[in-house]
Amino acid sequence: FCSSGTEAVLNALRASRAFTGKSRIAKFEGAYHGMDEYVMVSHVPPLGPGLGPEAEPKPFPTSAGLTPEAIENVIILPFNNPESCERIIAANKDHLAAVIVDPISTAAGLTLPVNGFLCSLREITDRYGILLIFDEIISFRISSGGAQEYYDVRPDLTCMGKVVAGGTPGAIVGGRADILSLYDPSAGAPQIPHSGTYNANPLAMVAGLTTLRLLTPDAYGQLETRAAKLGSRLAETFSAAGIQTRITTIGSLFRVHFLPTKPENYRQAAQDDALMHKFLFFSLLNKGIYWKLGGNISLPMDDTHIDQLVSTLSDCLSGLQ
Repeated sequence: FCSSGTEAVLNALRASRAFTGKSRIAKFEGAYHGMDEYVMVSHVPPLGPGLGPEAEPKPFPTSAGLTPEAIENVIILPFNNPESCERIIAANKDHLAAVIVDPISTAAGLTLPVNGFLCSLREITDRYGILLIFDEIISFRISSGGAQEYYDVRPDLTCMGKVVAGGTPGAIVGGRADILSLYDPSAGAPQIPHSGTYNANPLAMVAGLTTLRLLTPDAYGQLETRAAKLGSRLAETFSAAGIQTRITTIGSLFRVHFLPTKPENYRQAAQDDALMHKFLFFSLLNKGIYWKLGGNISLPMDDTHIDQLVSTLSDCLSGLQ
């Protein structure tokens, strides 16, 4: 247990390096995994020649203060491109401890995995003896077993937060017993010490347990059905206003892209219409609705909330005509 998603990811990466004896980690271009300096490399970087080819992206420091060692020890992968992933992983296999992935690429545009991509990633990492980490801090919203259940892929380590702490400051790292035994203090000092004033604090544990008890498989089904309904109505509303959009929904999440086709990776998603998103953000905010590129459904919401959002959105779009 720890206090934030950043700490969960930090520990998963540290455990991977300790378990494998290798120093490098791989992440996907654009992905967000918290504020640790390794995962701040290539977090939603600005598009430009400095990123390298789409099929072989270069690491890009997206924050001041990152050490050269961190940048050198991070390999960047292209999402939804298993052939390029295998080529890059194979070239770095002797130094690569783990691949970390947000299975539904939420911060990089909610670009969902296609064509068995996650299964391919599992096969590739197994083939080269590299650990696979799922960052399920947001993707746990899509089913009671997270993305690993939804897509039937078992990672070696899993990071969770937000939902499992009931919205309070709390997070978890789980996974294979042989890896997590590095933290075991029962036979003396653990190989990886782990302490923190607020780790597993009672407020977070009670809030998380209560939330998990409420989020039954039926509750997840209700959320997914309502999000899909909202997605359809949003698409109809934008179409009636003559605005080209692609709506992505999964679980309780929804995302709007002002693009001709649904994006499949960060670079495609980053070509979205930022000005239009800014217009919608402030227009809806002025009418009492907080919206940022899309959003998510929660259990207390019902069809009246969908009606309110769609009606308000229609009013905002009428100002463009």
